[in-house]
Amino acid sequence: MCTSITDNQCPADNPVFNTNTPEIFLSCHLNNAPNDTDVEFAWFYLGQDKIPIDAVVLNSGENIGTLNLNSSLIRPNNGWPMGNYEVVITIVGTEKEPITKSFQVQ
Repeated sequence: MCTSITDNQCPADNPVFNTNTPEIFLSCHLNNAPNDTDVEFAWFYLGQDKIPIDAVVLNSGENIGTLNLNSSLIRPNNGWPMGNYEVVITIVGTEKEPITKSFQVQ
């Protein structure tokens, strides 16, 4: 988790953001991927209920092997609601367990 991407990945992991952070990024490192691998990034706000915010599916295209993918959310007009969030990363069409990354807005 980070506020800017370098070489298509987060340079450091930052699990805490403030309400006026302009954009929040999540990057992942995909190993040994065949071409046309779909990866879903699903963003959630964890209030009393788990509320979906956004979801995007990225495709590796003709790239095979190891690659970096990232997804981001732009700050809402009124700023980020304070609280806990998570992003679930799923390799679509496989039996691999999704990876969940949690972060906070304070």
